[in-house]
This record gives sequence, structure tokens and C-alpha cells, in this order.
Amino acid sequence: VVVLSESIARQLFGTSIDVVGKEVRINYVPMSVIGVVKDVSTLATNAYGQAWIPLGLTENSNESWNHNIMGNISVTILAKKRSDFTIIREETNRKLMEYNQLLSESGYNVINRNRPYDQEKESVASGGRYEPDVNQARKQRIIIFLILLIIPAVNLSSMTQSRLRQRITEIGVRRAFGCTRSEILNQIIIENFIITLFAGIIGLLLSIGFAWIGADMLFKQPYSMTLNAPTIDASILIHPSTFVYALLFCFVLNLLSSGLPALRASRTCIVNALNRK
Repeated sequence: VVVLSESIARQLFGTSIDVVGKEVRINYVPMSVIGVVKDVSTLATNAYGQAWIPLGLTENSNESWNHNIMGNISVTILAKKRSDFTIIREETNRKLMEYNQLLSESGYNVINRNRPYDQEKESVASGGRYEPDVNQARKQRIIIFLILLIIPAVNLSSMTQSRLRQRITEIGVRRAFGCTRSEILNQIIIENFIITLFAGIIGLLLSIGFAWIGADMLFKQPYSMTLNAPTIDASILIHPSTFVYALLFCFVLNLLSSGLPALRASRTCIVNALNRK
């Protein structure tokens, strides 16, 4: 039996509807179609496929050796919740101990390097001989994020300072007509928050648009097992929580970069402010 993706079903039968029960040959083996699923993006490395068949139907003895415990095969387990990870690891280790006892007579011993890994650890794994250093990978990501965020933070602070210098006379006039320091401070901060919100939305739309336009360049897979171009959708490009965290960081950054200059501007002497000092 085989499960096909919609695009492959259309290529084979001209339609992806009512193809269950039809026959297709894979590696000259006749198989019956038992289902059709939506196409999976090639960016989903572990989940991508065009046809899914039972394990063993295309087994090649040259790809597996040492009691069938080595070769180009991996398994991905989808847990219902994060708390299940511990149970999965315990069960895996128990099965591994039982298997190693069977192999002990032949002199073999399977070393799993503390597998199974979660998604984060698997993403930084480079091979089967070494356990990946998740903490080091996190530090590298944090350093990259800080560099990418500090540069615009400096620019934002400079722009805010420049805007306040241009509005120093306005602040002096408003103070002369009885506006309090807190009102001026609140107005400047709220203005910057509104600008940040609109800029964040525009930046999100531009990022998604650029990712769609430059998908072939941005998401090119040099060692891909498929010739299909990567399919892109919004759920792959960004998660809602990612945008919320980034926007929250921008708000905090804006508060620091605009709040301190606004506080200084609101405390400027009225006479000096009217004279742009």
C-alpha cells in the first residue's frame, strides 16, 4: 500500500480525487493507493515526502549493516505534549538495554548518544558520533540576535534624539501654555509606540513578501533529495508568538530609546526650549 501527495496523484492519475484503490508501481512493486494527503513543504526536512510506503518494501541490503541497526533511516515521534518526552526517553532506553543484552554475545553494543533528541537538539546535531552541545548553540543564537537588535536600537535612539531636537520649540510653547511634563512625556512615548506598531506590521508584511519572492534563493537546499522547489506559506515563515515576542522587544527598546530623551526634553527650561537650546 502507498499514500500519495496531491501533486503526485495528479501527475499519475490526472486528479487527486477518487484515486483510492488504484494501483501504482514503485521500484517495479505494485502498490494500492490507500490515501492522498496535502503536499508537504520541502522545508519540513523530517516530514517531507511524496509517497509513503511501509518500512521494508524498498529495503536495500547495501544501506543497512550490523544487525540492521545502522544505515540511512531515522524515526520522528510526535509527542502530544512536552511532558511526554521523559516517558518516551525512558521507554527508548529500556528497549535499548534489552536489545544490547541480545547483542552482547556477538560483541556489539549500540550507543545512542542520549537519543532520542527533541527538535531543538536535533536541529544542531551534525552526526551520530557526537552529542550536540545545545547550550553552545543557544549562546551563538543569542549573540546573533543581540547583534541584529543592537544595531537598529542605536539607529532608533539616534533618530528619536534628532526628532526631539527638532520639536524642542514645540515643547517649550506647550510648556508655556501650561502643559505639564507628564503630559509631554506620555504624548511622546505614545507616539513612538504607535510608530513602532505600524512599522512592525509593515516589516512583517515586507518580510513575508520578500520570502515568497526570493524563496528559491533564501531556502535553497544544496543536498536535497528532491528536485521540487520549496513551497512557502505563512505558517512556515513565522509563528505568531515569534512576531509577538519581536514586537514586545521593539516596544521595550522604543520605551528606553524614546522615554529617556523625552524625559530630558520635558525637563528643559521653557526659556531655553523656546530658543531651541
